[in-house]
Amino acid sequence: MYRFLILIFCFPLLFSCQSSGTDTDDLSTSTNSSSFSSQEKKMAFMRQYIQNPSALLDAEYNITFHDNGTSDRLSVPGPSDYEIILALKMEPDSVSNWLDGTTPTDVETALTPWESLQLDTNDWKMEDTPRHHRSANGQKTIVEYRESGIVLARFATY
Repeated sequence: MYRFLILIFCFPLLFSCQSSGTDTDDLSTSTNSSSFSSQEKKMAFMRQYIQNPSALLDAEYNITFHDNGTSDRLSVPGPSDYEIILALKMEPDSVSNWLDGTTPTDVETALTPWESLQLDTNDWKMEDTPRHHRSANGQKTIVEYRESGIVLARFATY
């Protein structure tokens, strides 16, 4: 009887952990925007990971995404892990669209995550006073340069 109960319990687990057989759904990546040869390809790739709440003029990014839900492994799927660092250029009146889910904070955000993007200071002029925002769970950090039309964003699960 004991073996029968173990078999009944373990049998469904084996099938729930089995691979779907396709890795086309796996979104795992570690990609820098500088690896794309055109603006169109760069923006199209970013849209796989970020929903644009406004039209963008330009974007630079580092996307590190570990898709724990569709990988080809024998374990129970879980939530994905990611760190997405974005520098976004848009019309100044669109900046507020990116602040959803955050509240202003007096704590200044260190700009260290965005240094790896190596933004050209001639194209990315951030001359106005930055405003800092953070989500309640800390997974979303925004530094807005409203008059310049630039948003620095970090979305992370760690």
